[in-house]
Amino acid sequence: MGETLRSFGAWFIQSRLPNSVMRGFTIQLLLALDFAHEHNVIHTDIKPDNIFVKFRDLSLIESGYLVNVAIPQQDRSEEQYAVITSTPLRLYYFNKTDSTRVAEFDIALGDWGVSSWVDRHLSETIQPVALQYPEVLIEAPWNASTDGWNLGYVVLEVFRAVRMFSGSVPPDGHYELKEHLREIPNLFWPFPKF
Repeated sequence: MGETLRSFGAWFIQSRLPNSVMRGFTIQLLLALDFAHEHNVIHTDIKPDNIFVKFRDLSLIESGYLVNVAIPQQDRSEEQYAVITSTPLRLYYFNKTDSTRVAEFDIALGDWGVSSWVDRHLSETIQPVALQYPEVLIEAPWNASTDGWNLGYVVLEVFRAVRMFSGSVPPDGHYELKEHLREIPNLFWPFPKF
């Protein structure tokens, strides 16, 4: 695994992923969610921090990063392990001038620790607040479509480097539910009347 989508966009001009990369990531995320939903699992926490970038050609990392960074030999009987310095792998794998490698990434949807069953919710407190599905915000019943809401939000956030909703109010920018609910129909459509 490499970085998460939270930092991956910074590798590109204006922090925006190219269409080909975003299209591939979106298709892979849809396939991951389709698989989960077929097995009655709802992720409930799709956000850029939980989407990991995988590198297809590990030999480029092995021939760069692992050659330049001394990997200490560890003895399992030792009580304290030597630390390996964290370094962005971009320096060894990704080159802005080499456009042939730009689409050679895959993603993995991680952090399934707060996922839930379709027919038995393990918690009613789901999703990061700014990404919450309208039904979750108003504490109404929710289902697997919460993942679709998060996916759409993440695609827009990562692809266009914008946040759809914040719920923040002046002067200090604190969060208010009413403001968050006001932002949703301003971007999409009015809430249905029942």
